[in-house]
Amino acid sequence: MQVYSAQEVIPTIHELPDIRNEVLQLYNTRLKNSIKEGEEKLQLMQRSSFHLGIHQEPTLQFADSIMWGWVHHQNLIRVMKDATDIVKLLLNFLETTFEDIIEGHQELEAFIITYKDCVVDSDMAASMQQTLQRTFEYLNDFETRITCKHVPLKLRLHLQPEYVYQIPKLFTSLIIKGPVIIDRSALCVTSNTVHLHWEVAGQQSEVPNEEFNICVKNLDTDELRQSTCQSYNIQIEDLLPDTQYWFYVKRADDTGFLYGQWTDNIVLQTDISK
Repeated sequence: MQVYSAQEVIPTIHELPDIRNEVLQLYNTRLKNSIKEGEEKLQLMQRSSFHLGIHQEPTLQFADSIMWGWVHHQNLIRVMKDATDIVKLLLNFLETTFEDIIEGHQELEAFIITYKDCVVDSDMAASMQQTLQRTFEYLNDFETRITCKHVPLKLRLHLQPEYVYQIPKLFTSLIIKGPVIIDRSALCVTSNTVHLHWEVAGQQSEVPNEEFNICVKNLDTDELRQSTCQSYNIQIEDLLPDTQYWFYVKRADDTGFLYGQWTDNIVLQTDISK
C-alpha cells in the first residue's frame, strides 16, 4: 500500500469547488482499499510472534546461541520484560490507530451520502478537510509501523563478568515473525492418515531446515502426539478411522520469544474404513 502525506492528498479549501466529489474520489481510490488492506495487515500482526534479537558488530561471527550465553541472566529477564511491554504498546497503538482510521472513514462515508444532492457550505467543507487530513495522518502512522519486521531497540544488555572486557557491545531488536497458517486447500484425509500443509504469512519462500512442531490430539480419547519436522508439510499416519482429531502447527524455534498468543489449528475427521 502506498503511503501518502496529508499535503499530497488534501487540496486547500479554495481548490475545492466541489468538496463532495473530492472526498468521494479519495474515498474510493485510496481510503476504501486502505481499510480492507489495513484489516488484513492488523490481523496478521496480531497473530504474529514477537522475539528479542541480540546482534553483534558485523566483524564478529558468533552463533546466536553463544551470544545469549554472554548476557547476565537477571539483566536478560528485565530486558525481555521491557521488550514485551514494547510489543504490547505497539499492538495497542496499531489497534487504536486503526479504530481512528475507521472512525474517519465512517465520517467521510456519511458525508458522501448526506450531501449527495446538497450544497456544501464553507464550515462543512473545512470540517471535512480536517477529517481527511487527520484520517490520512493516522493511516500513514499505521502503515509506517505495521510494515516493520525488524525494529531496533534501545535496551541495554549487561554481560556476564567474565565477558565484560572481551566482548564488544551487543545490540537488541524486536523481530516480528509472521504466523504459521495451515493451508486448508491442500488438506488430504484418508481413513488412517492426514496430510497437512502450511505456510508462514509474509514469507516469500520456504526457509530451508526451518523446524515446526506439530501436535495431534484424538478428541475421543484425549491421546496427544507431538512431532517435529523440517519442511512445510507432513503426513500423519496410524490414525483411527471415523475419528475426530485436533491438529496445530507452530514454529519450533522460540529463541528470544516474547509474545504471541495465536496458533493455527484445525479439527478433521478421518474417513470411514472400507
